[in-house]
Amino acid sequence: MLWPGLYGGFHLDDYPNLSGLPGPNTDFIASLGYLLDTPVGGSGRPIAYLSFLFQAEHWPGNPFPFKLVNLFIHLVNGALVSALAYLIGKVVWAKEASPTVLEILSLSAGFVWIILPMNLSTVFYVVQRMTLLSSTMTLVALAGYCYLRMRHDKWTRLEYLMASMAVGVGYFGVFAKETAILTGLLILTVEYSVFSSLKPPLSRIWMLVFLVLPVALVFGYLLLAGKIFGGYGHREFSISERLVSESVIVLEYLSKVLAPTNARINLYNDGYPFQEVARNFWLVGFSVIGLAALNLVALSCKDRFLSLGILFFFAGHVLESTVIPLELYFEHRNYIPSVGLIIALVLGVGSWLSKLRQASQWKGKVALVLFVSWVGWLGVVCAIEARVWGDPRAFSIAAFTERPNSLRARQEIGTYLMSIGDYASAATVLYSMDSDFGVFAGTYAQLLLLKCHTSEVPVPTESKIIAIFETAAFDRGTESALQEIWRMKRPNNDRCPSVSTESLLDAIHALLNNPNYKYRNNLHVLKSLVLADQRQWLQAAESVNRIGQERVSIDELILGARYYGLAGEIDKALSLLREAESRTSGLLSEVVHQKHIDEIRADIISEDSDVNDRVSPP
Repeated sequence: MLWPGLYGGFHLDDYPNLSGLPGPNTDFIASLGYLLDTPVGGSGRPIAYLSFLFQAEHWPGNPFPFKLVNLFIHLVNGALVSALAYLIGKVVWAKEASPTVLEILSLSAGFVWIILPMNLSTVFYVVQRMTLLSSTMTLVALAGYCYLRMRHDKWTRLEYLMASMAVGVGYFGVFAKETAILTGLLILTVEYSVFSSLKPPLSRIWMLVFLVLPVALVFGYLLLAGKIFGGYGHREFSISERLVSESVIVLEYLSKVLAPTNARINLYNDGYPFQEVARNFWLVGFSVIGLAALNLVALSCKDRFLSLGILFFFAGHVLESTVIPLELYFEHRNYIPSVGLIIALVLGVGSWLSKLRQASQWKGKVALVLFVSWVGWLGVVCAIEARVWGDPRAFSIAAFTERPNSLRARQEIGTYLMSIGDYASAATVLYSMDSDFGVFAGTYAQLLLLKCHTSEVPVPTESKIIAIFETAAFDRGTESALQEIWRMKRPNNDRCPSVSTESLLDAIHALLNNPNYKYRNNLHVLKSLVLADQRQWLQAAESVNRIGQERVSIDELILGARYYGLAGEIDKALSLLREAESRTSGLLSEVVHQKHIDEIRADIISEDSDVNDRVSPP
């Protein structure tokens, strides 16, 4: 059912996050530099990046191995969901259900969650391995906690120690993705819904320290560091628009989990009409009332499954669907929240069916048929979605037709048409973006790339494109298009003679002067690589040197030192190497970088060496 989805391509954030992967001939120790120099999120997410290294030889030409690993992790997570369902069911039902029935329902919960169509945007979107691995550790923590809570009525220091270790495993998941910080809050929802009737209750101090304090500290840090209110400066929506939009979006997520259709599920949701939603008083009002009512029901009802499903789902959205200025809408944010919802639904329906069949055989059979039909519907939608994910043509068409208001969906089909050589249609799609979405730099970067492929399709003059780059709105497609032009123009193999190196440099320079492009590291590095190809070593080094000191990586410092060495600026080269050396901390960083630093330093200071021969650009 899921296998066809493995044959699709890379998408969106796959490119910037995986672009630093080393080539197939790089030894493993040296390749760890990618792991240490890829700062994403607060933790750097090294666990996820380490996992990508094992498929590095397949980047960027073969997505299949990356997606295969994702699918394997997803299946492991499905097994953990079944285990968690079994432990929860055993507590709620005690001796009411037979072990066989409980095992069947637990396996069913895991299966339903595995084929949940909403989860496919996590499994087949390669970079969301971060979510997959983070979720693995959260699920291990939840299962470990539930096992301890079920087996031991009264906790001694040993049980508290073991529970603390289990929770710690969940928090360790922040090194895959920061959402794992919600582990304690999710455990708290399970404790309230499932275990609150057990006597004696757990230590409130332990629960406060291990389950509540970590997430409170994260929000406190973000608030004090200005990353909540200050972070809205580069967003097109305000905090109030975000909050009212998320009140609607979270309920939409809920409906997509329970009643998915292929037309409703899509990777591209950047065209969400947040301004229209914010002005729709009735929609926002009903959504806020609905959220409040659901949570009130969950907190007050005696049905433990209903309480668990609702509280777990909303707790799982506390980090990404509240005040933090992230993008508004991504379906992969439901990967962990849907766990509690599906467990509660499958076990709750199983319990209800058992009671219904005892009261009336035919009613029980009808209800069972309806439930199986619902699962079958999930399977059908899942199978179709998997085939769409695995077919670049179908994926692009679905993005274009199902998300007409998405800039990224339009870019997706434009890129696809370019890849199959239909340049005229690609140009038509790209030209339509200005009238539909406004002027974005990524549109014109793709038009510049189109010029590399064909001279038969009219494109704007380079001077017009560069003028647009100076003021156009930011979008993620710009850098990837310019990087592709650079790759096509490598020395001794120029596959893009229609775009001159000077034009490429002018385009990068225009973007560096564009106030809408606030994060310029990659542009500075790209400029240095273009200059290095022209053997303009000093200019290449100075471009790297313009990266802010708080953002520059060790590898970028080493790169700048190499260029200064080639330019004969020995003192500046050694200064950058000392700066790089001062930033190596920990055994792993020293092993990875120190040898490289020593080699560059030896080349630079050697009295007999010809630096131009012994040190070469990447």
